[in-house]
Amino acid sequence: MFWPITLGVGAIILLWAVWVTFFTTKDHYRAPRNEETGEELQSFLMGGEGDEEDPPHDEHCINAWMFLLADAEDVSEDDVERREKLITRAINILNHAGVDESDADFDATTDSIVPDLIYHLRQNPDATWIEQKLTEQKKAIHFPFDQCLKAAKKSKGIPELEGDWRKLADEKLNQVKATIPDYSEDEISSLAKQFATFIRANEQSLTISFDTYETISFSKALCRFEWGGETVTESGLAHLAGTFNYTQDRIPSGSELQTHVWDEVYQEKSGFDYGFLFSSATSNHDGKAVPVVVDIDEAPEYYIWTVSEGSMDYDIYDEKKEGGSTPECTRIECSAGDLIAIFDIVNDSAFERFLNQLKTELEDLSAQADALNLT
Repeated sequence: MFWPITLGVGAIILLWAVWVTFFTTKDHYRAPRNEETGEELQSFLMGGEGDEEDPPHDEHCINAWMFLLADAEDVSEDDVERREKLITRAINILNHAGVDESDADFDATTDSIVPDLIYHLRQNPDATWIEQKLTEQKKAIHFPFDQCLKAAKKSKGIPELEGDWRKLADEKLNQVKATIPDYSEDEISSLAKQFATFIRANEQSLTISFDTYETISFSKALCRFEWGGETVTESGLAHLAGTFNYTQDRIPSGSELQTHVWDEVYQEKSGFDYGFLFSSATSNHDGKAVPVVVDIDEAPEYYIWTVSEGSMDYDIYDEKKEGGSTPECTRIECSAGDLIAIFDIVNDSAFERFLNQLKTELEDLSAQADALNLT
């Protein structure tokens, strides 16, 4: 008897929710258009001409060039029209990169990134046809293009695009691990006794500083116009450091220390304040991972929609998302006075034995002191 009424109430609630969402959430994004023709404009990165009042700088030229090379990979020889459009884009990028009207002594061969751009062109076998076409149309290029072609032979490329962050990360990790002793059981026992005696005699705390290293990635969709709404991923070796102080009655166990470290790391990562020592970035451009030079924290964000609450409007943007992460090494340095003991809490359990023995030694010293007081 009441079933139809229940359905009616549910339908009303659903319609109300849809109505509220529709009228309070709106997509206000409108792609910029040419005022005269009404044609939708393209950003410099996506193939547009660029803003004369705010001309593209080197980073823009690098990224525009890398997108151009990716687009050039799939163009057949028969697609003459598309090839001509790509060559026009290439000339536009080169003229922005190789000319500095504010500097009369500017030399594209030695002062610009043009030789580096040509280097990256030559590294892409599916886009090398561009060099021949540019040579044929070099009159449209506003600097000595032939000299830049020769200079490109000595170029090592753009460091941010060419650098091998994994190699640099491995070197850094090996350096860090080389500072961590391989303690024997007797050495751990001796260190625990020395620490306990000093801490007890001087009423000192145990200081534990940590440096954690992870290979990690973050992704974020960027501005619809400038970046075409593409998702950029930054991957690399990240580093985070911190310090804890423990009184002698609060010495942590190995698992407790790990929890404290991971909680601290999580707190920092939740705010995405987790610096890369070495990294590289790629943009998902038509399904291709195109190398780019960008700090995704500083890059313009992807606008999703605007939410209205009362008289206020709030623009909502895509947030940075953490990808996979792998703890590589967490170096801890335990200190009290001049005493120091160093461990890796990711790859070795020696720190657990040290902390457990330190707690036991402190408890024994405390029990001895209590026994003396009783007598």
